[in-house]
Amino acid sequence: MVVLEYFTSHSWVWNTDNVTMLMNQMAAEDRRVFNFDVRQLHWAEYMENYCMGTKKYVLNEELSGLPAARKHLTKLRNIRYTFNTVLVVLLWRVFIASLTDGTQHLVLRGQPLLQVPLLLQGVPAP
Repeated sequence: MVVLEYFTSHSWVWNTDNVTMLMNQMAAEDRRVFNFDVRQLHWAEYMENYCMGTKKYVLNEELSGLPAARKHLTKLRNIRYTFNTVLVVLLWRVFIASLTDGTQHLVLRGQPLLQVPLLLQGVPAP
């Protein structure tokens, strides 16, 4: 960790004035041949290729387990969405049940717009 301390504890500022100047002075044909404009990169695809290359060539890991890992991640994501939805519904039900007069009021600037009896929503009135 001491080796990386210099790089992780300092602030860095990158200047691209020379690259911008070079691109502005290049002819259209040269820009096409020597395409180094990073604004044209599709960053999501670049990062996926970067990670796959790191996994394969630097970490020497097999890529055959990726479909199973993606399927597992999809399953975990669906479980998280389901849990969050159930949690929101339960909290909403507790909020509705905590009303004292048995109705839920929708109010805008002090004027009641809508009054919904809790019995219609399946929650018994207190």
